[in-house]
Amino acid sequence: MLLVYRAHVQTKGDLPKEKDGNHTWKDPKDGSLWLKADKYLGTKGQAKRLEGIQMRLINTHTNDDYKGYKIEYQVHMQKYGWGVDNKNHALKLAGDPQANVGVWKSNGDFAGTKGESRRVEAINIRILKEKEGTKPVPPVEPGDPVPPVAPEEPETIRIMNYNIRTGIGIDNKYDLKRTAQVIRESGADIVGLTEVDVNFSDRSNFDDQVAILSEELDMYSFYGHIYDLDPLEEGKPRRKYGMAILSKYPIIATTNHEITRLSTQDKDPTPAPMPGFPEAKIDVNGKMLYFYVTHLDYRGDPMVREMQVDDTLNIYSKIAGPKILVGDLNALPGAPELAPLFEYLNDSWVLAGEGEGYTFPVDKPSKRIDYILTSPKIEVVNAEVIDTDASDHFPVIADIKLQEIKEEDLASAQSVVDLIAGLPKIEDITLEHKEEVDRARKKYNNLTDDQKALIIDYKLKRAEEKIEELKGDAQNVIDLIDELPDPTEVEKIDARLNKAITDARKAYDALSDKAKELVTNIGKLEEFEEMMREVKHWYCVRYTINGAKSAALNNVQKLIDKGFENAFALYDSSKDWHWVVTDKFATKEEADGGLAELELAGFGGVVAGKEFAAIDELRPVIVEPKPPEEEFVDIVNSLPDPENITEIIAEEKLKVENARKLYDGLSDELKATIPTELVEKLEAVEARIQELKTPLQSENKATLLQAQTWAIKRGAHQRFIDIAPIYWEFNEATGICSEILYGQSAKETNFGKYTGAVKPHMNNWAGIKIADPTGDKTEDHETFETPWDGVRGHFNHVGIYCGVEPIGEPHPRWYRTSQAEWAGTIKYTEDLGGLWAPNPDYGISIVRDYLKDIYNTEALDEDEFEIAKAVVDKICALADKAEITLDDKVEVEEARAAFEALDKKLQDLLLAPVNKYYENTLKEAEAKIEELEKAADDQAIKDAIAKVVDLELEEVTEENIKLVVEELIENENIAVTIEVLDADKGTYRVDLRKGEATASKEIMVTKKE
Repeated sequence: MLLVYRAHVQTKGDLPKEKDGNHTWKDPKDGSLWLKADKYLGTKGQAKRLEGIQMRLINTHTNDDYKGYKIEYQVHMQKYGWGVDNKNHALKLAGDPQANVGVWKSNGDFAGTKGESRRVEAINIRILKEKEGTKPVPPVEPGDPVPPVAPEEPETIRIMNYNIRTGIGIDNKYDLKRTAQVIRESGADIVGLTEVDVNFSDRSNFDDQVAILSEELDMYSFYGHIYDLDPLEEGKPRRKYGMAILSKYPIIATTNHEITRLSTQDKDPTPAPMPGFPEAKIDVNGKMLYFYVTHLDYRGDPMVREMQVDDTLNIYSKIAGPKILVGDLNALPGAPELAPLFEYLNDSWVLAGEGEGYTFPVDKPSKRIDYILTSPKIEVVNAEVIDTDASDHFPVIADIKLQEIKEEDLASAQSVVDLIAGLPKIEDITLEHKEEVDRARKKYNNLTDDQKALIIDYKLKRAEEKIEELKGDAQNVIDLIDELPDPTEVEKIDARLNKAITDARKAYDALSDKAKELVTNIGKLEEFEEMMREVKHWYCVRYTINGAKSAALNNVQKLIDKGFENAFALYDSSKDWHWVVTDKFATKEEADGGLAELELAGFGGVVAGKEFAAIDELRPVIVEPKPPEEEFVDIVNSLPDPENITEIIAEEKLKVENARKLYDGLSDELKATIPTELVEKLEAVEARIQELKTPLQSENKATLLQAQTWAIKRGAHQRFIDIAPIYWEFNEATGICSEILYGQSAKETNFGKYTGAVKPHMNNWAGIKIADPTGDKTEDHETFETPWDGVRGHFNHVGIYCGVEPIGEPHPRWYRTSQAEWAGTIKYTEDLGGLWAPNPDYGISIVRDYLKDIYNTEALDEDEFEIAKAVVDKICALADKAEITLDDKVEVEEARAAFEALDKKLQDLLLAPVNKYYENTLKEAEAKIEELEKAADDQAIKDAIAKVVDLELEEVTEENIKLVVEELIENENIAVTIEVLDADKGTYRVDLRKGEATASKEIMVTKKE
């Protein structure tokens, strides 16, 4: 018996061939084709792709197929693996590359991907003796009953959801190979990953984690970034953070959808559409699966998560077919904001998991916040949580089976989905769209149950709800306008009336044209709007200025809470910022009185005049307050569990303080209605936040050299580094922690670069204002005689807050601020927010953005510091020059030479990613010198060429002409070249060059008689 074969090789076609190119079968008598059982035949690293194989057993005597034995074989395909019968791999067939074959191939059958680019890497072969005594299956005669064929069992697919924490384990060590090992050992076929870095930062070694995992696990991949940031160094890849999908099955289409997010890259974020909701259409052996990964907002307030769930279901409403959603939803299964998801998707853990299924945190699992959710037509047969310390989350897996879907069912479902997707956005729907919405519902109702199972009609339901709301809105608008007062009796449009007018207009504009015709009292609304559009000159008491509208409205609400009911925000388009105003006044005298009220409340402000209309006034949406006991319950329920609080967040801190005020203000009777566990939770959260606070009075934890090293790392000016010893000196005298105030000084002065209103000569290290400021200009800030006095003033001013007596004569502002009701009561840095500055995050940011970085900085030794500081001094001296001139060239060169002479450790310190000040200053000075030198060369050449004139020489030679020209221009640094144009006529060209500057001039040279 002889094994013969033919193969299909990329670019070569069917092989092997004889010389005439027609015969494709090997000679059966060729002894080289004999193989033993269980051996494999492959390309063994050759560059040609073996795409398919066909084999036969030949009887060497008859050259016919061998009787009594058969050959069976399987191929190993690139990416797909062996064609064995298991859930992970499939043998690919020519003619139908997507078909599953879970068995060994037999005599003469073709195995491979003929025409595809996949590589057949190896072949396993076995020769079997056919079973004896097997009866042949008789042919089916016409009219005989056809035996039923058992339906093929759907293949099991393993899904994984894993928040990998950028490859950082619970031990806080970065190890992406450990992450890959977890995925590999899980046997997952399709994986959704959250918190994935691509060239993002040194926390993940600037690795492209998607490429590494895809290569390591031999899986297809798609990355959906949330953030796409500029590189830290020019020429490096862009820095990205987001989610990823890995699949052993081909990914044939992808989209990175936008959903609502609160950016962590903005100081004052507002909910806005951002990318980071990846979708992959995956071909699971001929069945299409839509796979999504998400990471919902982590904050205690569920508002953004509600918006994200809404976005998710609207995206789902645009396509028909089986869907899987995995991700870190940052909410427990019973969270109200997740309820709409569970209305349409099945929770795999509920269907097939055992126990609580906790996935977070790894060191003390107590929450199930990581999910695998499936749509109908997907069977979940198993769900498990994997115990691993490779992240702070446990991964969760689910084994699923995709049910068969008829093509006609999918087509019918998609036609309805297209109708639903064609509806306007919910906020844009009016009564004019009722017929369109009804038509979509009718089409949906005509579908079979199997077809409906392929559709998420979330958007259709919301559209129907909107139509119902709009039906009675014409009468609603009439009622809203009737409730407005008589315009002739209104002298001033206050906040509540402003809102009532605005609400009536919004309700009217939302009506269809037909409904608007029913509103007969619209004239009253228009009369009020005309009053609001009338521009007048007002005097305002301006409390502060904010760039972001959300921040301005937060401060307006703060004033309202303090009793300034008429407070509002005013957008200034010329400056692109918002004024926060306590009230408006007709006269300056009235405004001065309003300022006095503001100062009595412990706030500063300034009187300013401005022209604007009442319609320009911006106020927070007035919401009727809940009873305090209900508000207390809502706030405490939204707080994180105390064991999950690892840092103080301003939003959570304010909630805790508000909850405490609400509870303390309740009567004993109402307190008795509050569940005991909520009161205990509040107390535990308060204790945890208190535990994390940073005392203003304490011994220094950081050394002076550590702080000065940190200052260099952050690109500080030399004056900021030089002032550090004075800060450390005052710790002993006051007990106030030096590094806290040094960090605050870095925040207020931009590390001594003084890029704001305060200037260096003022020695004001903390932005302290004069006793009676009128604004935020330079003259509104205090000037101290010496740097030492400035630091003393800083410690004295903070001493007001924590109750420390001043050193020496305090500055004028000290006397004003020390009269505040809170003076002496502020003991922690985090409590400075809202007092030192309006921003409640102010004190927290000092700890988060400055103090922690000081503590995490490794100090230089004294010799290293002196060497680095000498270079910093040279560079800062250049930065302080009003203008760089050519006289500074030596100084610039010395600074560059000093920097280049540093060892790598010190160079890296001066070029830290968080600091580009020294590098940019030096480069800008060098560029300026180069620019000035070029200009000087240009001028020198211009002046020299003007001195070149016609010559009369005793002996006319090129050398003589050059000598005379050199004497004329009197500049040895200018190169002179003479070119003969016409010796007979005596014409020559003089070329001058200095650096890159050149000039030419044609002269006449005659021989002296």
